[in-house]
Amino acid sequence: MAFARDETVANAMARETPSTEQRERLIARGRLPAPGQGPSAETRARSFFRTFVLAQGSNGEYAFVTTSGGDPGYEETSKIVAEAALQLASRRHELPLLRRRCGHGGVLTPAYALGMPFIRQLQARGIAFEQHDVDAARLPALVSALAAQRPPHSRCAALAVDV
Repeated sequence: MAFARDETVANAMARETPSTEQRERLIARGRLPAPGQGPSAETRARSFFRTFVLAQGSNGEYAFVTTSGGDPGYEETSKIVAEAALQLASRRHELPLLRRRCGHGGVLTPAYALGMPFIRQLQARGIAFEQHDVDAARLPALVSALAAQRPPHSRCAALAVDV
């Protein structure tokens, strides 16, 4: 299940990734940045993301989690990749996936493979993870209210590494 502000946004989210030829045409028309270019610092400072995840357990109860942060294209992706690398390098022997008896797979999300210590490190870097209590009847109203808010985030969270 995916949520969007309206049908136009939902349709845009569902589009396929443009082909190389389509991207080149968009670059030529000035609709996409050329390689080596990107958004200005001001644009990145105004950018943010928020994801909504809804899961239903075998007991019928729902879990609803939002994740939010700053600019996803440059700022937050860098934090996630760097923190995942640090977790793999410094705590490989402690990783939750290695202790699980099931759930091995080919492609895993960093959160699943690295567990709550990874999530806590991302939270310390300014990426928010929030669990919301909700019943199915209130879900549309909750999603609408959350989607209308600009998520709080910290642009000055830095990675500190002891090597």
